[in-house]
Amino acid sequence: MTTTRTSRIALAILAFFFALDPAAAAAESRSKGVITPGRPFSGSITDADRRSGDYHQWAFSHHDWTYKGRAGERVVVTGASERDGGLVDFSLFIRTVAGESMIAKSSLGRKLDVRLPADGEYILCVASVSDQQYNLVLTSAPPDESAPPPRQIFGGVPVTGQVTDADEKQEENRHQDWTFFGQAGERITIALSGAGGGFSPFAALYAPKSNGFLGEAQSAAAGFVLPMDGIYTLCIHSHGDAPDTGAFALAVQSTGVLDEWDSMQTFREDGTGLGMLGYFINDKVDAWYFFGAKDEQVQITMRPKKLIDSDEDFDTYLRLGRIEDGRFRELASDDDGAGGTASRLNFRLPASGMYVVRASAYQERAVESHYDISLERMSK
Repeated sequence: MTTTRTSRIALAILAFFFALDPAAAAAESRSKGVITPGRPFSGSITDADRRSGDYHQWAFSHHDWTYKGRAGERVVVTGASERDGGLVDFSLFIRTVAGESMIAKSSLGRKLDVRLPADGEYILCVASVSDQQYNLVLTSAPPDESAPPPRQIFGGVPVTGQVTDADEKQEENRHQDWTFFGQAGERITIALSGAGGGFSPFAALYAPKSNGFLGEAQSAAAGFVLPMDGIYTLCIHSHGDAPDTGAFALAVQSTGVLDEWDSMQTFREDGTGLGMLGYFINDKVDAWYFFGAKDEQVQITMRPKKLIDSDEDFDTYLRLGRIEDGRFRELASDDDGAGGTASRLNFRLPASGMYVVRASAYQERAVESHYDISLERMSK
């Protein structure tokens, strides 16, 4: 792709907006070794492997392994730990000029299966909450030349693109999709700018798998909090009556995972859920998310269970809102709408997208108890 002078200027603007951290760019790998496809590798994780201040997995003891990968290559990591049936987590990072950017994650020993987005050095992080011995193997399949790697963004690294007549047309405008890996509760900022020619770019953000619409960004920095681990999609297209083809510059910057959203949960398929408060440090509020349609009527109910070591119920409290510019904006709340100390709120959704329910005790006081929560979708 030929980069025009205007797109170079737009890229420079984004690079300035997302000033790269020299310390991150110069991060030194503490690798246990280099992975060879098909050859098992193993280790023993102990508390001595806990390193605060690392660029990833700072909460757990972990080992890092390096791997030289190719764009489009499919890699699969399998194996288990010696105890507890495989309680190790895998995280795969690519090393970029901005530091390390996560591209895949697997928990509790489940296999990690990913298609690599670019040539380069990758870091496989093996983490555990307790002392563990593990035995793993990485298998590799060559790139599929008939299917080019997806366009992928890495945190803090601005990219340029161009929507052309060859791109797919959606409704009235052509569009181009870019993807990135995000974590549940991660706060990101998306910066997007046009590169001349009258093209006014507009980005729609979609969640993994469900393709739920999360929000949009247009020619400015927009903030979001991501609801789950997985691959997110940014659909870039023109806005309004502007030409539907043209060049743009794009960047996604992460400011880390918010503690408040670490335990963000989703409702079961039948709309129910079981939550608990007070079992972890500062665990006074639970966050539940769902995707809704414009003008859809929803009813959310929270019923308390008995307090631990007590015959009393605690007083529940519900708040419903959306994430805007990376912050929770309340739309509705209820204290005792379901009778007694239980809460219930009814609300008509003003727009399609992701909504967040904050479940807590009244005035977010500290309690230690379970509770039942349910989401009922009413007809429009």
